[in-house]
Amino acid sequence: MKKNLQELIKKTSNAKELTSEQLIDCLKKCMENAEALVKTADLLFNNKLYGPSITISVLSLEEIGKAGHATYMLLEDKPNELLWYLFWEKFKDHQFKIRSVIASSHATARDLLGKPLTWQEMIDVSPGFDKLAKKYHNNKLKGMYVDYDKNKGKFVIPKSTRQEARDYLEFAKKNLNLIAPIGKMKEEEIFKALMLSKEVFKEENKRFEIFLPEYRKNQNQIQKDNV
Repeated sequence: MKKNLQELIKKTSNAKELTSEQLIDCLKKCMENAEALVKTADLLFNNKLYGPSITISVLSLEEIGKAGHATYMLLEDKPNELLWYLFWEKFKDHQFKIRSVIASSHATARDLLGKPLTWQEMIDVSPGFDKLAKKYHNNKLKGMYVDYDKNKGKFVIPKSTRQEARDYLEFAKKNLNLIAPIGKMKEEEIFKALMLSKEVFKEENKRFEIFLPEYRKNQNQIQKDNV
């Protein structure tokens, strides 16, 4: 058995599993924090602090992404060790959290237009989501830090336009509004809503299996090396 495979199995076997109550607690707190961050980004925007407003808007997207990941795990029937391992890995992955919100938003927009994305279409547009998530992440950092401009040969204070900041803020608000009602529900109401969603989730899970590509890659490797 390869060393890296042994390490993977060790990591997955040590992955902490959460109860449904803990996942709901995660979901609600992420949504509460996302809402607070959007309000902060709005205040910064209104005070013409456009760079910091972009940074906080993107941070709110990351919190929304974490809430989405918690919801995904709640909808899974008995998630295994590998899935829990990927959950915790992606819980800390800034670009992945942003990417999952971008992908979900795109899929929702297509649903509203009556042209739902197929699984193959999701695969085809995936590189675009990755590229956009990287851009969001980089602009999040640029909005807060002094940087060195090689072309100008000097240090520069971060500057962003009003329109850029507005675009990021509006995107954050739109995605917050999509799932904000869940964060305000009582625990028993969330359970009920999730149970009603399970059948829909099973019907369309190929489009929204957040960790599916990495899950399949790692699971296939484990099975192959254990034959």
